[in-house]
Amino acid sequence: MSLRTLSAVILLEAALPLVVVSAIAAGIGLGVGIPVVHTLIGNVLAKNTTVPVHPTIGYYLTLGIGLVVALSLSYDQAGRSQI
Repeated sequence: MSLRTLSAVILLEAALPLVVVSAIAAGIGLGVGIPVVHTLIGNVLAKNTTVPVHPTIGYYLTLGIGLVVALSLSYDQAGRSQI
């Protein structure tokens, strides 16, 4: 097995769980957060005030950038390993 193949396998083993866990955590956060926000701002909504409940694009950009940074760090570690 070549070093390049080994690096790709290590990256896949690091990236796949990270992506899956990030997606699950984001889904759980949205699933739990939306009903809580609706409950807490019920009186504000009754006054015909609009309050955004879903995260803005900034949230998703920050989450994506963090994921890319984590994957790039993982790739750097896999590429520099001395076996």
